[in-house]
Amino acid sequence: YRTCNIILLCTDRTATFSFTVRAQVVPDCRVEADDLDFGSAGLLDQPVDATSQIRVTCTAGSSYQLGLGYGLQGNGVNDRQMRDLAGNRIGYQLYRDPGRTLGWGQLADGLAMTAAGSGAAQGFTVFGRVPAQPTPPPGSYSDTVVVTVTY
Repeated sequence: YRTCNIILLCTDRTATFSFTVRAQVVPDCRVEADDLDFGSAGLLDQPVDATSQIRVTCTAGSSYQLGLGYGLQGNGVNDRQMRDLAGNRIGYQLYRDPGRTLGWGQLADGLAMTAAGSGAAQGFTVFGRVPAQPTPPPGSYSDTVVVTVTY
């Protein structure tokens, strides 16, 4: 500010103050998943494999577990099923490894993956397999799997 006397001699004056700036970062996660598409097959007399990606972004330093549900018709890790509109079913399985030996399930059954957040997206591959089985009638089969991130 400026002060001036009666003969217009002015003096610049400065006043300062400070204030605090704050932010709090809390643990948080975001998940995105691509569809798993086994494509078209005429007979299911041999395994059909496919992969998809899950991307998890969690606050840096946050520990989290990534689990996959059993689908709308499944009752367990080895009992996932796709269904058509008529109720016909195709069994399938989800794995954590390319050799398709480590099943992927939920935290409660000990088959979730554990990781630490980095603040950037981390990718996880889902390795799917439709094992050889009796071929159901032609149609479009699908299921919905819930991805759960616990942090």
